[in-house]
Amino acid sequence: EGKKGEKTPGGKKRKKQGTSKASPKGRPTDDVTYRAAIEFLTKKTRDMARPEIPGTDIGQGLIERSDADLLTDYFYHMMQQLVVCRFSEKDRKTRGGKRENINIGYGGLQCIHCIEAPQARKFFWSTVDRLANSFAEIPSHVLKCKHCPDNMKDALLALKGRHSDQMQMLPRGSQKVFFRRMWRRLHDGDTELTP
Repeated sequence: EGKKGEKTPGGKKRKKQGTSKASPKGRPTDDVTYRAAIEFLTKKTRDMARPEIPGTDIGQGLIERSDADLLTDYFYHMMQQLVVCRFSEKDRKTRGGKRENINIGYGGLQCIHCIEAPQARKFFWSTVDRLANSFAEIPSHVLKCKHCPDNMKDALLALKGRHSDQMQMLPRGSQKVFFRRMWRRLHDGDTELTP
């Protein structure tokens, strides 16, 4: 068998290192570094340009200060890396297939860092349960997005280092409560997913 990046006997190329779909691991930090990461993310997020379209919710965030009680610091700040998008005809064709059954204008989330890129990452779910079950795709994307600044990724990884411990301290079901809140904010007034 060949090394990574070389062709295998069947003629297929092996994946190069670093192309794993796994999200980068969080890193342990002391309290001072952790607080500095939160302050940095809060300031950067506040100062980030959001491509909002007047008269619509496109480009707006879906997280509110009251949501902080339902989420870990990591998820709270991760959600601030996303903005509302609305499904358009050019979103039909995507990596891995087509989105045949989505109405124009249906609400989704978009990574704010690659919003101007030709292959901007957008997320559309048919139900709140699907959102909850596949939510891990979002942090994984943001932490590997080549348009997200490295200093923001580093700060998010510092928060991720305490994510598991914080999850255990949250009341059971808090994350689901947040997902339902977010779903209502995103889809109130939407038509159904399928035409």
